Amino acid sequence: MSELIYFTRRKDEFGQVKVYVFREKCTECGKVEMGKPVNPKTGKVMSRSKEYVCSECEHSVEKEAYEDSLTASIEYTCPEGHSGEIEIPFERRKLSFKNLNTGKNKRKPGVSFNCKTCDFEIKVVKLK
Repeated sequence: MSELIYFTRRKDEFGQVKVYVFREKCTECGKVEMGKPVNPKTGKVMSRSKEYVCSECEHSVEKEAYEDSLTASIEYTCPEGHSGEIEIPFERRKLSFKNLNTGKNKRKPGVSFNCKTCDFEIKVVKLK
């Protein structure tokens, strides 16, 4: 799982979805996958850092720019029962959806795509 930036598995009445977003290689040297910087004192990853750094050449990219350049690999089953796989750019946008518990419309960041067979729109929103 260390080669993933983002992973989620969702299942509800609208089908099921698995989303994988893999790390990309450094744009400068192309040798190593980029990751969050490591604290030199503790040796732990600084998870709240606002940048991604190449461990080989020390090239850094801002978090927003790096995550917008990634590709999401998605395996899905829509409510009609069609299964498929799709790759889309991993760009989170504000998506509106209806909260099933309260019945109110909400807007949260997420990724949306359409089923290849029946053109049903599937939304994967950020939980918190």
